[in-house]
Amino acid sequence: MCAEAERCNQTACNALGAANCHCSGNETTIPLKDRPQIVYLTFDDAFTATAEEQFYRGLFNGTYTNPNGCAIRATHYITQSYTDYSLVNRYWHMGHEMAAHSITHRNST
Repeated sequence: MCAEAERCNQTACNALGAANCHCSGNETTIPLKDRPQIVYLTFDDAFTATAEEQFYRGLFNGTYTNPNGCAIRATHYITQSYTDYSLVNRYWHMGHEMAAHSITHRNST
C-alpha cells in the first residue's frame, strides 16, 4: 500500500509565489503550447531479434519524430545474457543510448 502524498503547505507555497509553487492540484501558468513535451523511452534486459522485430523496428523506423523532425530514440539497459550485439551496434549507430544493466533484478522479498 502506498503512503498518501503530503498535502500542500499553502504558507510555503505562497512564499514562493504562484509561478514557483508546484503543489499537487496547482496548475502551472505556462500556456500548454509553450510547455516542453519530454518523453523518455527506456528498455530493459536482453536486446534480442524478437524484441527488435516485435517492438523496436516499428517504433524506430522514422515514422515517429520529435517536434524538430528528428526520429525518436531510446535508452536500452541491456544485459549480457541473450543479447544480440549486432543489433546493439546497429541501434547505437542509429543514435540510441546503450547502458549496462545489472546481472539480476533484486527483489525486496
